[in-house]
Amino acid sequence: MLNHKNIKIGIVTLSAMAISTFAFPFVQSNAAAASTSSTMSRVNQMYYSITGKQAPTAKYYNFYTNSGSSSSHTATDNSTSNKYSSSNNTGSTGIKGSTSNTGFGNTDSGNTGSSSNTGSTTDNGSTDQSSNALADKIIATGEKFLGTPYQYGAASGQTQTFDCSSFTQYVFKQNGINLLRSSRQQYTQGTSIPRDQIKKGDLLFFTTSHSGGQIGHVGIYAGNNQILHTWGSKGVQLESMDHAWLKQGYVGAKRVIK
Repeated sequence: MLNHKNIKIGIVTLSAMAISTFAFPFVQSNAAAASTSSTMSRVNQMYYSITGKQAPTAKYYNFYTNSGSSSSHTATDNSTSNKYSSSNNTGSTGIKGSTSNTGFGNTDSGNTGSSSNTGSTTDNGSTDQSSNALADKIIATGEKFLGTPYQYGAASGQTQTFDCSSFTQYVFKQNGINLLRSSRQQYTQGTSIPRDQIKKGDLLFFTTSHSGGQIGHVGIYAGNNQILHTWGSKGVQLESMDHAWLKQGYVGAKRVIK
């Protein structure tokens, strides 16, 4: 038979069971658990004061038991790896990134987040090969005129006769390099080169017995200690650098091949 007391007991009982059943599954921290425990204690006391009996209890489960590992970070040279594993989750998500900088362009690779920069520049080897090839062409052009007569003050651009600077001017122009007209003017061009570092295609400058201590002659270094130039009765010729007046009158070398 229902009466006021039984209804009150029923409400308290249902309330206690509801709180004990549904409150605990959502306890995610010790602080929350302590708060809920205090509430349940007051409910149990109220139930006991009314009925004289212990309040009924219900089993609860912590659905948030963490059996997984917390996030971990492993850092290596130029790369970062992040791994995360949650409770009741056999899968894992990961972010892997690596960066390589070697200088060329940037490439990205999907989710791995890798990028690389690999650069390439023209090296000295290829530049030297190009310079050497041009020097060979210049020497070959000049050798076509071996024996062509020497004439002081020969007109530029013609090939019937040459003086020393009209010869170098013509030969270099045929290979894309413009030189000024006189040997003194040509000495103002290009880069100065120490004597022990001269190579094929460099311009060599000298004084002569008639130049008053100033530059009065120019020729092209042909390799093997030889100079390709024009002077005297032989005209255009290949001559050893050991010739006395060339050794004594040597002033310097200029490199106009780049």
